[in-house]
Amino acid sequence: MKAVVIPRKGRANAERHKLQTSKRFLKLVKWRTGSEGRISHLKHSWGWSRTLIDGIDGAQTWCGWGVLAHNATKIAVLVEQRQRNKKTSQPTVRGSCRPPPTRTSAA
Repeated sequence: MKAVVIPRKGRANAERHKLQTSKRFLKLVKWRTGSEGRISHLKHSWGWSRTLIDGIDGAQTWCGWGVLAHNATKIAVLVEQRQRNKKTSQPTVRGSCRPPPTRTSAA
């Protein structure tokens, strides 16, 4: 492990403040938060519990399948939303591939 990114509670001294506001630290905190959110979603929504496979290999396998299942679910939801938007001919709110509408002036 190259870097451990665990923000501390309370007021940080100058050295710790400099570390916690660095771009690398903030990027890793956001990645960690996203990972924890995915795991939490899998646990609560899909009954994902502890791995039955021992060791680090078991944990990696369990986590990999869990993330794969989460991503497949997200992709299915996005495809369904896109198909629904095409039927109602409403533009997609996020991730639209269409260019923004151009406005023509009446001059």
